[in-house]
Amino acid sequence: MTLMAALWLSACTSDETLENITENSPVEFGTYVGKDAQTRGAVADLDKLKSMYDFAVFAYYTGQNNYSATSTPNFMHNQLVRWGADQWDNRLWVYSPVKYWPNNEGDKISFFAYAPYSNGGYYKTYITPSSNTAAGDPKITFQVKDNVGGGPGTEQIDLLYADPVLDKTKPGISEKVTFNFKHALTRIGFKAEVKIDVANTDGTGEVDNASVQGGNIEYLTNFSISKVELIGKFYKSGTLNLNGGSWTPAAATEEVIYTLSETGNNLQNHTNIVINKTNLINNDNSYMMLIPKNFTGTDQIKIRVTYKVRTSDSNLNGGASEITNVVTSDPFNFNFEQGKAYNFVIHLGMTTAKFDAQIADWKDATDYVSNN
Repeated sequence: MTLMAALWLSACTSDETLENITENSPVEFGTYVGKDAQTRGAVADLDKLKSMYDFAVFAYYTGQNNYSATSTPNFMHNQLVRWGADQWDNRLWVYSPVKYWPNNEGDKISFFAYAPYSNGGYYKTYITPSSNTAAGDPKITFQVKDNVGGGPGTEQIDLLYADPVLDKTKPGISEKVTFNFKHALTRIGFKAEVKIDVANTDGTGEVDNASVQGGNIEYLTNFSISKVELIGKFYKSGTLNLNGGSWTPAAATEEVIYTLSETGNNLQNHTNIVINKTNLINNDNSYMMLIPKNFTGTDQIKIRVTYKVRTSDSNLNGGASEITNVVTSDPFNFNFEQGKAYNFVIHLGMTTAKFDAQIADWKDATDYVSNN
């Protein structure tokens, strides 16, 4: 019995040692997109990451050493990772060729990621990754498109980067490398509000809300916005470091105009701006996605709005009067921060045409005497 027990213990020990030597664990991925992401249009959330964006991974194998500026992406470079099915039809993040964790205890791999994935295809004019021989932090160059929303491949996108996973050693069999994605750009939207007869003559710049006329004076009038323009020396391109998400933008020397327009099909709720109510006027897929910048000093931005006021009038040919107005804000400073969303609220103060009348006294004319 003692001999049999010794043999059994020896066999178990041998099996365990053999398993530790030969076990190959694949590298698996999981993802998370911050709660500030919204499930709509051009704004990326986890569902959009799965259905459309995919993501790319850079991985650095450094042996027993920690990741450093001399490391190169020798384990994965711009590796496409997509939401798909494995051979057992399980839904998960898949990639090819599958890579395996090193079995040497203490060996380390560092991971970086961005989305949407680009390899010269759909997003080739947006994103160019650093080369597979470049040492140090992986980077991508990014170009901001002129078109805010519209046709595929031409519109602005929500660029994401992940918190790096540094110096990761071989995990447990079911553990994944989970990326927490963040927004690399600034998101800008627009709202509009119409107020009738708002007086602003108190000298303090505060609106006198008591002067807003009530009743139904506006029921015959329609207010519509046909164009909104954001004007300033914005960054048109830049380089994003995937180790922390810092930007190195290209110089911004020329004025840029980003436009939402009726003809561009990226405005909503713009054909009937409700009186005394704030209306979101850009489409859900037409937020401006721009490289962060602090406009300060003489480097300022402006907003220009083109809108129409149409009033039904059966006495007129065509049944209505229509006036097109173009107004531009005074230049102002603003800090667009990375990963934050801003809505500019456009207040249109409408003054109705009013009439007054006076009767002048008659004056005697000089007598005229005819000589005929």
